[in-house]
Amino acid sequence: MAYLLSHMEGRHTLTGLDNLAHKESDRLAEVEKLLKIFGRKYSSNGNSIEIEGSTAMAPSADLVLPDDHRIVMTGALYLRH
Repeated sequence: MAYLLSHMEGRHTLTGLDNLAHKESDRLAEVEKLLKIFGRKYSSNGNSIEIEGSTAMAPSADLVLPDDHRIVMTGALYLRH
């Protein structure tokens, strides 16, 4: 969802995210890393994240991702765009 929102113009907020820290990886922290790597503006408080979407092309990057298939799939989406 963060990937999609980061490519839609406007400000978007996802809430209820505190449980993401207890998955295969700390998914919220990993999503924040991806947003930063690909030049997206965001703010987070540990339970929610506000993403400023943009249709601008994201820069290319080399990624080192955790062993978490959801984060790997999200990283792959960013690399395709």
